[in-house]
Amino acid sequence: METLNNGETGLQIRTKINSNFTELLNRSGLIAGLFTTVLPTASIATDKLYAYAGVDNTVIGGITWRNGDFAWYNGTIWTRIPFQALTNYLLKTEADIFDQRIANYSTIEGYYLSPTGVKTSSGVYRIYVYAVTPNDKLRITVKSTGAMATYAFYSDAACTTLIKLGYVKTINEGYTVDETFIVPVGAAYLAIPVYPALAGGFYQNIYTYRSAFSALADFGAKIYGDYKINAIGDSLVAGYFSLLNAAVSPKYSLENLAVSGENSLTISGRIGAIAMKFKNSFTLPSTTATVQVGTLADSGLLSSYDESNVTPLQQGVTSLQVYVDGILCTLSYTSSIYYLARVVAGSAIRTIAAGTFLNPYTSIRNKKANVIHIGTNGGWGDVSTTLIDQINKVIRFSNNENSIVVGLHYRAGFVKANFESLEAAMEKEFGNRFVNVRKYMITNALSDAGLTATGADNTAIAAGLVPPQLLIDGVHFTATGYGLLVALITSRMTLLNMI
Repeated sequence: METLNNGETGLQIRTKINSNFTELLNRSGLIAGLFTTVLPTASIATDKLYAYAGVDNTVIGGITWRNGDFAWYNGTIWTRIPFQALTNYLLKTEADIFDQRIANYSTIEGYYLSPTGVKTSSGVYRIYVYAVTPNDKLRITVKSTGAMATYAFYSDAACTTLIKLGYVKTINEGYTVDETFIVPVGAAYLAIPVYPALAGGFYQNIYTYRSAFSALADFGAKIYGDYKINAIGDSLVAGYFSLLNAAVSPKYSLENLAVSGENSLTISGRIGAIAMKFKNSFTLPSTTATVQVGTLADSGLLSSYDESNVTPLQQGVTSLQVYVDGILCTLSYTSSIYYLARVVAGSAIRTIAAGTFLNPYTSIRNKKANVIHIGTNGGWGDVSTTLIDQINKVIRFSNNENSIVVGLHYRAGFVKANFESLEAAMEKEFGNRFVNVRKYMITNALSDAGLTATGADNTAIAAGLVPPQLLIDGVHFTATGYGLLVALITSRMTLLNMI
């Protein structure tokens, strides 16, 4: 039995799936054309189903999540299984789908339930009590031992007023229970006795029920992006990413698309919105050996926007998976050198022509929303229409107008008039999706944080600049400053029904 357990939301899917997934697909009539692509090996740490559902992708014959779809592992390779195919099978077989695991309400030590449901003293037993709601559909799984009521419903947490008995074990021996039932009218608590010293261990689990369609749709949405928000930017976004992620959790999860030091064109190229391309031709080996494509002085990577040199991955994040001429590769930056290598060895060398695009493996498309905060490090020639055009290309590429555009509070050489001109253009283009960070920081931020302006703060505010009390280096915010910024962003997203 394959168990998918979502640690973020409690989602737990238990399906009647044979451990041999080929047999499962044959029975469901979905085998033809289903196995479409053999997928490369990757570490468990990068496996999305492991992250979301706790499924170990090294289990032979198990279902896991790899490279954008479910997959089946035979001990050597993973084979893609489209999500819809899995959904169809589960719906066809009326699989048992369960949602939240119910938390224990209370524990009664030194008691068990007699075959008639009477709470009876015995120092070797324990009763777990769960709060339940009449007419809810639940599933119970229990392993214990003894001659007793394996579970029963009561109107009180002390288990004195019996509403209904569950399965009764009349022989004093080990047993397991796996049943689905409707909570009877009048019941407020479910009691399960166990023998803690049972050899091999005991267990008791209670799950609420959901339809297969509802549970799978929710799980699929979690994986595919309906619950994901793109956080796109540079070191500023990296600075508030964890705070923003905490603010939108657990309903949504944040995709970290921030790399320090990158300008607007490099960021846009790294996420695929404004494609990067190779400046020179080169030969890609058939093996997974690396080939040099550029250096710190000349990255060998051009922006399709204006043919300028772009330099991704130079701070913090040092590798990026990309498709090059249809081949999945890793672009990396090490010791001032840019390298490219296949993820999986091929059958022949490949000539990569100058001008070939790099298409990022990770897609920003069709997520719940975007938070776009780019431009602090340049890349737009300090021309407002250029930055706006680049941001619009990011929005169009993401296929999502639910995009918050965060304004600049710092730009080398900018004075108050420069900021105000840029902000007016941004507000005209993006309306209430534009968050004017600088204006907020010089008007209400200090008072919102309970801080008193210093002389240096007042001087900066008069010049239209962020108070130094909220900055650590003139560019990046203090923890207080980042907290204020995240509150500003999330309040706007809430106002616009993005979250």
